Amino acid sequence: GDDNSWKVQHLDLSKIQEGEILRDARFGYVPLASHEKLIAKDFIHCFFEGGQRKVRFSVLAEFDTDTGVRQVNEFE
Repeated sequence: GDDNSWKVQHLDLSKIQEGEILRDARFGYVPLASHEKLIAKDFIHCFFEGGQRKVRFSVLAEFDTDTGVRQVNEFE
């Protein structure tokens, strides 16, 4: 995290026994819907579906109530 939000990075630990850890930002910038009372399991959920690994993020999102269009906030 930084002053404004949490950033999501992907860590590949599949070669950790060989001393290799790979890190990348494959999800891009994700403004998580975090709060001091929440813990990681409340806004990042990793699971398997159809034999594939997946991740679901709870994100901050604003919408115009007149049009339903998602607004881009200052953190995106």
